[in-house]
Amino acid sequence: RLNLYLASMEERRKNPDRAEAYLWEIVEYVPPEQLDAQGLAETGLILQAQGFDSARPYLERLLRDFPARPPTGAAYYGLARVALAEGDLPEARRQLDLFRSESPMHPLAGEATLLQAEVLTQSGQTDRAIEVLEDLLRLREHRGRPHARALLGIARAHEAAGDPRKAVAFYQRVYTAYRAYPELLEPAYMRSA
Repeated sequence: RLNLYLASMEERRKNPDRAEAYLWEIVEYVPPEQLDAQGLAETGLILQAQGFDSARPYLERLLRDFPARPPTGAAYYGLARVALAEGDLPEARRQLDLFRSESPMHPLAGEATLLQAEVLTQSGQTDRAIEVLEDLLRLREHRGRPHARALLGIARAHEAAGDPRKAVAFYQRVYTAYRAYPELLEPAYMRSA
């Protein structure tokens, strides 16, 4: 619990590396059966983000042991990311549908929307992906980086649909309007070129 608290404090202070170090200590020293819902969610997501197969047991334990707790949304989101990484698009879609029905107001809702659009694009449903991302662009609470990522997603969907002119227009919007996010500028410049 102390490490979870310290990790959240470091996140607020904009020290993601230190926050991650506290979470890795939990993974290293605390068995999953001794973690509460928040601990399972945080450690499962950090493992998934790093590409470790051991993320699935943490997230599944969260759903099994704490089915009615708010962090279960993180489990659905994490399992959707695991399924997408494994190339299982129907399972990723199913987990995102569960996220939407069980935890629509979860703090990861914007991330889940971006992931849903990625799954739809990879499934060949580019029109639906664009529609989902345009809905995200209308939400004020997701301004900034989520909007820039949504524009990148729309550009990728247009590119996947075989419409490079529209794709380039959206890539250009990213690097003209969102210069504050350099990690998003590189893919925008590269893909538009």
